[in-house]
Amino acid sequence: MSLQKELINFIEKLKKARKIRKKESPNYKFEDLYEASEEKLKPILSSCCEKIGWTRDQDCSISIKFTQGNGIFIVPQVIIRAKGISSEAKHGMYIDYELTNNDTILIASIAFGHGDITDRTTLQGHKDIETVDLNKLSLFHKQIIDKLGVSSKNGHPQGWQLIINKEEMKDFGEGMLIARKYECDQLPEDEELKEDLNFLLGVYRRATDNKTEWKNYWTSTLDELFGYKIKELDPEELEDIEDPLNISAFKLTIIQPSQNKTNKKNTSVTKSNVTIKDFNKINEEKKRIGDLGEFIVLQYEKDRLSESPKLASKVEHSSVTQGDGLGYDIKSFNLDGSELFIEVKTTRQNKEADFYMTRNEREVSEQKCNYRVYRIYDIDLEEGTGKLTIYEPPFNEDKYTLQPVGWKITNLAKPK
Repeated sequence: MSLQKELINFIEKLKKARKIRKKESPNYKFEDLYEASEEKLKPILSSCCEKIGWTRDQDCSISIKFTQGNGIFIVPQVIIRAKGISSEAKHGMYIDYELTNNDTILIASIAFGHGDITDRTTLQGHKDIETVDLNKLSLFHKQIIDKLGVSSKNGHPQGWQLIINKEEMKDFGEGMLIARKYECDQLPEDEELKEDLNFLLGVYRRATDNKTEWKNYWTSTLDELFGYKIKELDPEELEDIEDPLNISAFKLTIIQPSQNKTNKKNTSVTKSNVTIKDFNKINEEKKRIGDLGEFIVLQYEKDRLSESPKLASKVEHSSVTQGDGLGYDIKSFNLDGSELFIEVKTTRQNKEADFYMTRNEREVSEQKCNYRVYRIYDIDLEEGTGKLTIYEPPFNEDKYTLQPVGWKITNLAKPK
């Protein structure tokens, strides 16, 4: 079985699929390529894993996935994950083959998921790995590489790069630790490709020799460098927002929504002396409370699905992993496996406080069959408590009181 041959076939099929998507079918989903590639590549990769004593599905998993890049371009990845070290591409460390530069470069690497860092930095204003402090990121790369027993002087074959400084991260991408680039039209011979894979497997296996020790080191290193520490920030601005990683201790009381629509009268507008500084502080506080609410619901959903670990592991903080604009914050699941789309609305105020939906959120609520608004209120940060009411669509005048609070103005007047 030739790894070189199947990688070449994979790349050629991908290029053809891109042409189909671009010229004939913009909604082409790549399923045919996915299935054909898995059938050919998995046995070869499994054979290499067996040489270090790993059995597929028992010790490791092998998958081929297509990550949505900018919404149009698809980034293909072939991933080998050790059980107990990584369960998804957003978390943990794994072996990764990734096509870049318009499918002209294939990068083989030991990499890690950005979610391990962004989960810790979201409440600090860093939802994307690109905005994280590069000095801390460089130090994290170095500490993990050292823990794996690889150094710049020895421990890796010629052609491999240790990704430690900012320039190397820019060249290879944040998240890759040890990597090598191949020109797709000049791939090495099959023997060299397999030797390279054996090198990656050998290094990666060091993390599995003592999984408990490795996971403790991994977590403590992340917490030390990227953990949300109140003492480093202004306590007057943050008030008492707690570490999101300990959010499992937060206690939610579930309150059923009222069946009767409330009728609210318009009230007069009073003049306020709010300064720009006050306004910015209020907005920052609202954002922090909103982010905290999302973490609470994320943990709540994982706990709710605890009897189905596979579903619980798939709960996604979509507003972090894919960005705002989806119309929901969290993708979870019902116990039957069907998807559940959750928009989180959080406030310190009581249940009577209004909440707002954007036009996009309301449209998405009409498109998704399982859409919910999780309203968290009466948040008490000192006690670590809050209340939750779950609202179901349709969000219309039949069930709720809706009030327009904004207008879009288009200037149609002709210039004089």
